[in-house]
Amino acid sequence: MFNALKNKFASFKKKRLMEKKGFTGTRKRKKQDETFGVVANKSKSLWGLILLLLFASTLFILMNPVGNKDLQTLVEKQIVPKTIYSEIDFEYEDKVQTNKNKEFALKNIPLFYKVDKEISLQTIDKFNKLFIEVDKRKKQDSYLTDSSEISHIVSNLNPQFLDTIYVFSKNKEKKDAFFKALKQGIYNGIISDATKQTPKFKEKEIVITDIKNRKNIKPKQLKTINTKKSLTNVITEEIKSKYVSDKMKNIKPALQEVLLNILQPNMIKDQIQFDKVVAESNKNIKKCLVNIKKQEILVKKSAIVTKEDIEKLKNHNKQLSAQIANINKLKNLKENGIICLFLLILTGIYIQHIHPEVLKNNKSMWMIGSITICSLFINYGVLILFNKIGIDFELSPILANQVIPIALCAILLSVLIGLRVAIYAGLYISIVVAILLDKSFDVLLLGLFVSCIAGFFVRYSTNYKAFFMRALATTLITSVVINYAFNHNLEPQFLLNILYLTIFSSVMTAILALVLLFLFEYLFQASTNMSLLALCDYNHPLLKRLQIEAPGTYHHSLMVSNLVEPAAVAIGANPIQVRVAALFHDIGKLSKPEYFTENNLYSQAKHNALHPRMSSMIISNHVKEGIDMAIKYKLNKIIRDAIEQHHGKDLVSFFYHQAVKESSNSAVGEQDFRYTGPLPQSKEMAILSLADICEAAARSIEKPTHTKIENLVWELIRKRFSEGQLSNSELTLADVVKVKNSFVKTLTNVHHTRIAYPKEEEKEDENDLFVAAKKNADSKEKIIESSTEKSK
Repeated sequence: MFNALKNKFASFKKKRLMEKKGFTGTRKRKKQDETFGVVANKSKSLWGLILLLLFASTLFILMNPVGNKDLQTLVEKQIVPKTIYSEIDFEYEDKVQTNKNKEFALKNIPLFYKVDKEISLQTIDKFNKLFIEVDKRKKQDSYLTDSSEISHIVSNLNPQFLDTIYVFSKNKEKKDAFFKALKQGIYNGIISDATKQTPKFKEKEIVITDIKNRKNIKPKQLKTINTKKSLTNVITEEIKSKYVSDKMKNIKPALQEVLLNILQPNMIKDQIQFDKVVAESNKNIKKCLVNIKKQEILVKKSAIVTKEDIEKLKNHNKQLSAQIANINKLKNLKENGIICLFLLILTGIYIQHIHPEVLKNNKSMWMIGSITICSLFINYGVLILFNKIGIDFELSPILANQVIPIALCAILLSVLIGLRVAIYAGLYISIVVAILLDKSFDVLLLGLFVSCIAGFFVRYSTNYKAFFMRALATTLITSVVINYAFNHNLEPQFLLNILYLTIFSSVMTAILALVLLFLFEYLFQASTNMSLLALCDYNHPLLKRLQIEAPGTYHHSLMVSNLVEPAAVAIGANPIQVRVAALFHDIGKLSKPEYFTENNLYSQAKHNALHPRMSSMIISNHVKEGIDMAIKYKLNKIIRDAIEQHHGKDLVSFFYHQAVKESSNSAVGEQDFRYTGPLPQSKEMAILSLADICEAAARSIEKPTHTKIENLVWELIRKRFSEGQLSNSELTLADVVKVKNSFVKTLTNVHHTRIAYPKEEEKEDENDLFVAAKKNADSKEKIIESSTEKSK
């Protein structure tokens, strides 16, 4: 299976590589009327769907307010601005007091330890081996092989101690007494010095489980439990008291040395039993409940807020919110629904009267709705996040309006749609956020001012760096100025917190705007001046190919781009958009550049060998080829529209008239010689269409003058207008006149004549290379003229 997937991927990669190199065609394109974009623009149901989503999103946010009213105004160590009274009877658990009761009960719980059976038996066994080793040592036998530790202890004993222990081991009665005392001490438990000396354990009682799993009924005091040293003293004192002879005067120090080396703590903490007792104790401890009556004072004015006050307010607001939600849920739904409906009605009225062209484009409506919804939820999420972590940084909840990226929606819509829509969207976001923040008028004004100013300045951005810096600077400066105007009489520390949060909010807004701009440009195939200007780079692969393979078309495209830009400025269209469209509108001619006159002086001879209908098909096919190239190179939709619309449904008149002459007996269908369209759909596309034909026709004028150029341009524009080629472009007659004047001015300046320079008479030199080249060029011109006359 892995090999099959690998081979399939290799085949796909090879195919795409061949498509890039031009050896195979690009993927089959859908027809224009089958694409989702066209269907979406015609469907009114999608237009209504985005409004429904906007309504639902706004209603959801308003129905789920962030935080509680009283809690938002208080933080720890703050001076209470006003006395707050309880609005309901409620009770809550005083967790601080409950925890104190648990800690007090914990102090009275004894420690639980158990005697480790294995350690105890090992210790007793070591003493048996010790006496055996002493006996063998005295008899000069070999050392024990299985007890190196015991051998080491015996070998380090003082000879006198060794003799004393040997004598002691031979007395069965004394030896049995020793083991009895040893076992009793070990079985009772030996605790470590570190545990016994721990300050918090000194007065603790202890319950011990012996090696037979029996617990002492009455807990013992920890101080009564033997350590290794104390047990040694007990055992040696008991043994010494039974010896009064001088021979055994060393018995105590001898046994002490042995006991201290062999004895070890054998008590381990019984954590399971301890946890069990603690759990049972906690169950028996009742929660410390505090009852608050309605209208009882929760916090007094001018008091310093404590943790207990905050806990009390949290519980009050939580239970109050629950009661309100249960009782007035339907009422809240109606009230917020009316607010949302009112906002949407105002939105529709505003867009219809101020920005009516947006209503005709579902893609624009979807973009506006999606950006507005996205901005709403980003602001809502920031408010929730601030409420959760703001108290940890001792930030008052009233500072929440300083961190919200309230200008984000206006910044995005300003560059993607336009300033008028951006200003209203900023107002819409500001109203919703102001309602969330306890109907704050300050937030409403802040959002409106920042949205207007930031939207105004970012719309002129020419690259993404400028966009980021403008978004950052405008939001920061505007927010600082407005916040200072509202809060200049507050404490310096509070003003400093506002400044820090404003800087953070401005940086976050700029970063989010840049990231979301890339996202929405990709999702909606939208164009901004920034993405379009990036295509003006003459090192673009397609423009490079035009320079090399079709230099005449490349020069024509440059001239058209210079022609359309001032015309677009004159009528208020987008000059950057139409300039980029002009640079790429004829890229389809790269498929057969030799069939176009601007690239080949002998193109007429190529067409003479073809039927006029075939020639017309080759000429008009550059539109389809251009679309394929635009898709292959992932060019913007505006460029694809320019390629499709710059000829509209114009007639390839030269070959049509030639076909009429040649077919005297049969009628020639005019439709076969027309471009497939569609007609120009915007002012920018209409300007490009007019500039394309005017620039090409202006080249044919002999000795061009201002009057000749003006007559030609006016005639061409009037012909296009009368044929209905500009019907869908929204160009007015006033716009047409401005475009004509701009074209005439530009073309006159391009095709201006110069005064003739005086020519000195020179004798012809037959060896002069320049003279020979001129004669050769003159002869070629005569050949071209004669061939043209014959074809006619």
